[in-house]
Amino acid sequence: MNKVNEQNKTILPYAIICIAIVSLFCACSEYFTPWSGYLPTQINPVENPLFSATHTLSPQDSIANIDISSKYSVTYNFSAGLDTTYVISLQSTFDIGIEIIDSASNGTVFSLNDSSGIGVTAYYDCRKSGAKLLRIKALSTYPMNPFTLVFKTLDQSFANQPDRYEPDNSADKAAYFNYAFGNEKDLFQFRRLTTNDTDWGYFYANYGHSYTIRTIGSVGTRIFVNALSKDSVIATDNPGNGLKNAVVNFVCPYSSTGYCCYFYVTGKSKADTGTYGVSIRQY
Repeated sequence: MNKVNEQNKTILPYAIICIAIVSLFCACSEYFTPWSGYLPTQINPVENPLFSATHTLSPQDSIANIDISSKYSVTYNFSAGLDTTYVISLQSTFDIGIEIIDSASNGTVFSLNDSSGIGVTAYYDCRKSGAKLLRIKALSTYPMNPFTLVFKTLDQSFANQPDRYEPDNSADKAAYFNYAFGNEKDLFQFRRLTTNDTDWGYFYANYGHSYTIRTIGSVGTRIFVNALSKDSVIATDNPGNGLKNAVVNFVCPYSSTGYCCYFYVTGKSKADTGTYGVSIRQY
């Protein structure tokens, strides 16, 4: 009997603790939201095959109720014209990626990811005409609601907008420029060139990173990059072969973080006047 009593004394405190824990859980259960069993997960793009193109796009095309919840991607054909800027707008509410592939080489010529959840607009400037594939892909398994694709060439509706960055015709009057990272969506500034005009801007470059500055629109442009000083050109682009839009790629050569880098845009000739867009991207 004494041994039984001793065992009861040993077990009793643990029993009291267990009862207390169960009582506490029951009392607080109304404050807990049951877990739905669903968590968003990242999708490895390598696992998603490039599906056959389902539609040939033409400028001013609009396709509604696109559903990629089962395939995770959809692909379209289109024929790209030289030095033409294409505007791709997706009204999506989930993480989504845009990829343009050259059909002849099977190489990616443009890519952009968006995780804003409010839709995205991409600008693709064609440097080589020919057949292309536009691939739209989900970047996560977050609920993929049907979305709308609007595909068109860049119109000149922005041409009548005022140039908000003037005066910017010298390095001392350069306008600050914020750039995009990797293949995030572009951050464009739209400016206006007049006869013999020069538009200056500056941004903060980081050592070892590469940068791409490009223009879009119907105005012939040249880009000059001045890094070490306002008067020292380290990179430039004068588009040839009838191209209007300029593209400069360079690596920041200076061992500092947040180095002030200047650039400026001019017309290819005196006749090249009007509104254009310029963007910068860090890789």
